[in-house]
Amino acid sequence: MNMDSKLLFTQNDEIEYWIMKLMSNSDGPIGSGLLSEKLKTYDIIVGEAKIGRMLRKMDFKNLSRRIGYQGRVLTDYGRVYLQELENKRYKNKFGIELLNILENNTYEELREILEVRKILEKESARLAALNATEEELIFLKENVNRSISLLESEQEIARHDLSFHDMIADMSRNKVLRSTLNFLIKSKKLHLLLIRIRQEMGARILVDHVKVVNAICGRVPKDAETAMEEHIETVIDDVKNYFKEQQKIV
Repeated sequence: MNMDSKLLFTQNDEIEYWIMKLMSNSDGPIGSGLLSEKLKTYDIIVGEAKIGRMLRKMDFKNLSRRIGYQGRVLTDYGRVYLQELENKRYKNKFGIELLNILENNTYEELREILEVRKILEKESARLAALNATEEELIFLKENVNRSISLLESEQEIARHDLSFHDMIADMSRNKVLRSTLNFLIKSKKLHLLLIRIRQEMGARILVDHVKVVNAICGRVPKDAETAMEEHIETVIDDVKNYFKEQQKIV
C-alpha cells in the first residue's frame, strides 16, 4: 500500500515539529542551545548549528520571530502551522500503523469477522428494540444526534462507533451476545483500521447509525434488524473495495 506523499513525515519534519512544540510550550524566547538540550530528552540529538539554520528558515517563513539575543518565539502563523504539522504527524503515524495492521490481517479475515458481527448485531438491534428502557432510547438518540455535529477526528469517530455498538448490545439484555460482541469489536487497532478504511472510501458513518437508532427507538424489531444488517454490509463492501484498490485481493 502506497501512502500519500503529502502525508509522509520526514526526519526534518520531526525535528521541526519538536522545535516548534518546545517554543510553543516556552514561557519566553528560547535559543538554539537550550533547544538542543531539551531535544535530548526526546532522544533527538541535533547540534546547535543545525538548529540555528532551521530557526533562520523558520524566520524566513514567518513561523518564528527573533527577540534580540534572548532567542525566538513562535508567530501566530507559526502556531497555526504547528497545528497543521501535528495533524500531518498523526496521520503519518496512523498510516504506518495501518500498514502494520494490514500486513497481519487479510481481507478474508476481516470479512469473516464482519460476517459474524452482522449475524450477532442484527439480533442485538432486534432485541434492543424490544427490551430497551425509554431512558436508554432517549440517551441513544441524543448521543447520535449530538455526535453528528461534533465528531471530526478519526479517534473521536472510533470512540463514538464503539460506544454506539456497545450501548445497543447493553440494551439487548443478552449477556452472552454482549460479551461475544465485545470480544469482536473492542480491538482498538482493528476498529481504528475499519474507521480509517470507511473514511477513505467516503462513507457517511453516522448516517447509518441514525437509521439504526430510528428503527430501535420506533420499537420496530424487524426494521432495527434490517437497518443494522445494511449498516454492517456497507462496512463489508467498503473493506472489499478498499482492498481491491490497494491490490490486496483480485
